[in-house]
Amino acid sequence: MGDSTGDKIDFGDLSHDEKFKQIVTAFHNSSDEIGSHLQKLCGSNQYENLTPEERVEYDLLLAYSINSLFWMYLRTAGVDPLTHGLKVRQHLVEQSHGF
Repeated sequence: MGDSTGDKIDFGDLSHDEKFKQIVTAFHNSSDEIGSHLQKLCGSNQYENLTPEERVEYDLLLAYSINSLFWMYLRTAGVDPLTHGLKVRQHLVEQSHGF
């Protein structure tokens, strides 16, 4: 494959399936990138400089992002997010911000 991330993942019996390896590697890279962006957001000291309204928007965006990531995690784990209870919390966040 040549991709260093893909070379680090143990694909086991599916190591011969190049399409599968590409999909999993792309998902892995995307999740790493999302994590990196979230670390930047959470690690920033700019929060103190935000107005109360901006803090509310920031907090809602962060809550929506984390819920969305958990939704994706549930899907990859084979759990239906619609039966998990996450949908109710996601809907509350969406309603409060008008997503």
